[in-house]
Amino acid sequence: MPLSGNLFSKQEENTENRRPTFGERLAFVATVISMIGDMLATVSAGILIEEGIEEEKKTNQEKQDQEQLLTKMQNQIDSLQREITIMKKNNLS
Repeated sequence: MPLSGNLFSKQEENTENRRPTFGERLAFVATVISMIGDMLATVSAGILIEEGIEEEKKTNQEKQDQEQLLTKMQNQIDSLQREITIMKKNNLS
């Protein structure tokens, strides 16, 4: 029994001083690449969301501009109709 205990302590010492295997290095590199990929995906999503917000703001501004123009044109039409009505009344008198 003491022999196996000694083997276990020797293995423990070896794990502290040993170099990582190729597989362990590869796993580490794969993990880092995966983390970088996740970060890039997050940044890309943030950029797309920002662009979407900017596009929506632009669309909303264009809508507001069109509504203002439509209101202005409607006011001009109303004004012209009032003038036409006044002119008709003056001609009939």
